[in-house]
Amino acid sequence: MATSPPDAPSRSAASSAYASRDSSSHTRDRHDASQAASIPVETLVEHLLAAKRSLSSMQHVLRANDLATDARRSHEEAAILCAQTRFLQRAIANQTNLLLRVRRSLKRTYDAGKRDFTNLVRTMDATNEKLQETMGMLRNTPVEADFRPPGEEPRNLMDFVDEQSVHGMVDALKKCLGELQAIQTSYDGDLLRFDNDLRALKKSMGVSLAPLSASPSASTAYEPIPELLLSLVEHSHGMAQILTSLTQHFDLCVTAVRTTEGGADLARRRAAEVTQSQGGDVVSISGVIADQESHMSGLEPTTAEERADMINVVVDDAVQVETAVQEINDGLRAVMSDSTALTQQTEHIKSSYVATATALRALEEIGGRLAGYLAAEAEFLQRWEDERYTSLWQAQRDG
Repeated sequence: MATSPPDAPSRSAASSAYASRDSSSHTRDRHDASQAASIPVETLVEHLLAAKRSLSSMQHVLRANDLATDARRSHEEAAILCAQTRFLQRAIANQTNLLLRVRRSLKRTYDAGKRDFTNLVRTMDATNEKLQETMGMLRNTPVEADFRPPGEEPRNLMDFVDEQSVHGMVDALKKCLGELQAIQTSYDGDLLRFDNDLRALKKSMGVSLAPLSASPSASTAYEPIPELLLSLVEHSHGMAQILTSLTQHFDLCVTAVRTTEGGADLARRRAAEVTQSQGGDVVSISGVIADQESHMSGLEPTTAEERADMINVVVDDAVQVETAVQEINDGLRAVMSDSTALTQQTEHIKSSYVATATALRALEEIGGRLAGYLAAEAEFLQRWEDERYTSLWQAQRDG
């Protein structure tokens, strides 16, 4: 019995095609027949019981098949989610670029207002400085005695100016500057909220744009899902082929024991002893022997040479049973490893999809507030122009 899938078909063909042997089989060396006849029935029974035990590996093969089925389903789901995620990511990226352009436009408006405010402050400072110089000049200019009534105390030109109105004009200028600064602060708050929205969107997009690996072109940080699926399916298929070889070996063992005098009875007794010694772990072969007697008589050897061939194949394959079982166990471990990696990949793609959907909702919320940000810009421009005009008018009048 071969322990690897490629050799299984050739071995099974050699072990079961007794009815179709060509005429050269009848000239086999008699030494082989005598050697096969010398193998005790007890040895054949032990090979039969070992072959029966090896078939318990079927549960591993079934487990691998279930994992392969789940992997195919996960691959299909991952492929759909990956495509949807990438579509949404491109749409979000395009809309984000539009938002950034709007943000730059709002920032230009803010910067223009800031420069205008700086220039206006300089103008008002110059106006105030000129006003203070004029007032100082008036205070330092006395009124000649010739121009004062007799007996009047000395006076200066500032005494003839309504100082309260001057202070009122200065306060009005300061109030205008305060209004302009308040407008600027309010608009700055709108820009700050817009920036917070964009940062939150960028953060959510950073999670959603983590590398996906549903295709071979994805990031090398993860093994692509199609490769994992292919590896998993190949391992599962290989395990099934090995189990097929073990099943054929078991059938051949049953035939060898059944066609050996006293073999069937001895096999039943040894199976009962093994069952009793293993505390209820049933090893039943009676039904198998009876079933083969009624359905597989056509595959029985008809000559001594054919029986010798059969016995030799049983003995040769028996030494490979343990290795074959180990290969199935190793195969299951490989399948489970691939399945775990594939599950992690699938969960990663699901997480990316959820994060992308979250980013989309954040984008929709920003879109709902975008009209407010644009309205804030329009209000800023209007209020700024009004207060600026008032301030310049006051400054020019005072100048």
